[in-house]
Amino acid sequence: MTVIAESAALLQQAPGGEATLPWLEQQLADTIDSLSAGLSRYTTFAVCEVSRLNLLPWTFMQGVNFMDTDGGPARLELLTLLAAATSQRHNGDALPIWKQFAEWKTAADKIIQLSAMINLYRAIEDGALDPMAKIQASTRASEVLLRESSYGDMVKATLTDLFDPPQIKSALVDLLSFDLGGAISVLEACDEIQTDKLNERLAAMRAALDQGMANEENLTDADKEEIGNRVNITWDPSDDDVSASVAEIAERLRIPESTVAAVLAQFVLPSDLGSPEEVVSSFTTGDNALRTNPVISDGNGRFLLVHPSLVLPAIRENLEQRLKQSPFWNEYQAHRGKYLEYETSKCLSQVLPGADVRSGFEYFIPADETEAAGDPAGYTKLVEGDLLYLLDDVAVVAEEKAVALAPSARAGNTRRLRNDLVRIVTRAAEQAGRLKERMEKDRGFRLRDGTWVNTENVREIHTMAVSLEDLSGVSTATADMLRAGLLDAESIPWTVSLNDLRLIVELVDPSAVAVFLLYLRRRRHPEATVVFAAVDELDFFLNFFENGLYVQPDPELMRAELPYMTGTQTGYRRRRDGQARQFITSRTDPLDAWHAYTSGYSDVPARKPEIRNSPTIPLLRELQTRRDFGWCSIGATLLSGSTRTQQEWMNTPKDLIKRARFDGHGHSVTRPYGSNRADAWVQVWAVEDSSTPEFGAAIANLKDYIRAKKYQLRFPRAMALLFDSQSGQLHTALYDGTPLVADEYLDGLVAKLFPADKWQKSLPKLPNTRRGKRR
Repeated sequence: MTVIAESAALLQQAPGGEATLPWLEQQLADTIDSLSAGLSRYTTFAVCEVSRLNLLPWTFMQGVNFMDTDGGPARLELLTLLAAATSQRHNGDALPIWKQFAEWKTAADKIIQLSAMINLYRAIEDGALDPMAKIQASTRASEVLLRESSYGDMVKATLTDLFDPPQIKSALVDLLSFDLGGAISVLEACDEIQTDKLNERLAAMRAALDQGMANEENLTDADKEEIGNRVNITWDPSDDDVSASVAEIAERLRIPESTVAAVLAQFVLPSDLGSPEEVVSSFTTGDNALRTNPVISDGNGRFLLVHPSLVLPAIRENLEQRLKQSPFWNEYQAHRGKYLEYETSKCLSQVLPGADVRSGFEYFIPADETEAAGDPAGYTKLVEGDLLYLLDDVAVVAEEKAVALAPSARAGNTRRLRNDLVRIVTRAAEQAGRLKERMEKDRGFRLRDGTWVNTENVREIHTMAVSLEDLSGVSTATADMLRAGLLDAESIPWTVSLNDLRLIVELVDPSAVAVFLLYLRRRRHPEATVVFAAVDELDFFLNFFENGLYVQPDPELMRAELPYMTGTQTGYRRRRDGQARQFITSRTDPLDAWHAYTSGYSDVPARKPEIRNSPTIPLLRELQTRRDFGWCSIGATLLSGSTRTQQEWMNTPKDLIKRARFDGHGHSVTRPYGSNRADAWVQVWAVEDSSTPEFGAAIANLKDYIRAKKYQLRFPRAMALLFDSQSGQLHTALYDGTPLVADEYLDGLVAKLFPADKWQKSLPKLPNTRRGKRR
């Protein structure tokens, strides 16, 4: 939907000042009244079916639908709900329904746009939106317009893992007389029957049209009338021809009718929806009754599934609501939490191979300021941690939250939304942050059994909050959560749903997993969601693949923390000032095509999306294969440069090797790199002949050099990549993350260095060895 343009056109008609909101409200009331009057002349089934035909992207249309299907499910649901709230029996004097639909679609769009503007006007105080109101608006917009934020096969697999263990399955049967499999099969069978009936109507219409065209010259008026009736019946069928009965579904599935009836009773739309105005208010604030009850009934034993993408989300929310009211809730909650922790661990193990992993552990923190000032051995407060990954100098802390957003929170109830976000996001951030604090301050932590977990090598800590809940509209609004006080700027977690995490891990090249670490760095940047806006997490990730998701650094911060790199200030200021807020439009089409192909839903081959314009990828793969200490953080740093910078880095050893082969000596070049003190690195590229007796001493000297240069520049980490001048291959990868604490030996090394602000900006050209020519 061209929402912004159409909303702007509406606002141009509105009076200004305080009269704007009443005018918008009156426009909304008039549009609802007019649309409801039109819908009331047709049955709910008729309205739903004509909306389905026009607004869903049917394959028989071969990609050319009657009208724009963008946002189609939302329009379909709104029209169906309004019809259910106002519907009468079919009026014989009414125009054919398909002639009415374009007007209805326009009215539905206008209702959605007017409601969004009214909610926005009501939320504005003193001419501005407060951060919580922005999060509320984003949550509502996602609920109103966004469907199928995760792939159906992934959602179904998650539902199976959640609801199919024997104890949960037994609880559902006791409560509802059916289990997960029964719910899915009945609702899918209902949709299949509806689709079969549509295909039968289409086939009959095509046959009538083909026969008429073949005998065009001999057609009688009666023949033409019959063909016209067949066309009308196709697009304006009877209620029986668009719906299914309990008996039809039971026969198709060969299961008892009592099971089918139980499923449909659980998922049928309630009849008491309220007035049309109440229906619109609920729907446009995110409280969509079809979200949990996607089946409509005519009250006479016939049922219609509004559209299939409602099925799986409805099953989870509906079943969880029933379990919550039963004695089985605690058992289900425990299972859900363990499942989320296990699946998160399985994902992270793929992108942090070789890490030391701790899950479900208890450790001590100081109970008060007195304990905090003392020895960690004296801490007495015992707390829990979900997941910790320690990979050389990198720590990833993940907290899992299996709780769900309440329906009222989804509808934008500010108090409930804040409470639920505190339970899901804030507490996860606090729990991850307290472990981060111990690792930073104490260089480790003490487990319940007294074991000390040493983290003195850690120089980089990332926190995550993983949820079973799809938090689209929230997880992509980190900056707003900071301003709303839901997050602390010192400990911003990457908030992500389990299914998005699974897909991201699947997209990361398993031979170059430093890509994932770089994404954590970029995604957790405090300004990432200030500079970039996106509908969901996968758009962020695919933008990272395409363009890097890079926030230009603050030159003033660089000047303060990296004084020896001041030569870059002018360029950084220009780029910083030129970085405008970017809205990341949908990037998922290639991902959809690849997933459909690899999952067997499409026969059209599609390439897996991959990171672009990254010349250092081959070096990342080599470092990962070697597994030298710091390989992952070194790889992520090499990948963080621009395409041009990465290419210059990759050319550096080649240029040094040319020089070494020319004069027979080893050579090196130092490249300080970073945008602030925490992420700054000393990079050294070097070449030596590994066959010479002096090679061992060269390595020892290189170790001393990077340690000393790191100390001189006050950088936390340093790396050196030493290539063999004869073979051209990487021979040794060195890492130094030792604390910046001086000793006599280090002081002696630093005294031999060039001043901190002097380093070789570029390699000198080789002398021209060609002989001069006679003139």
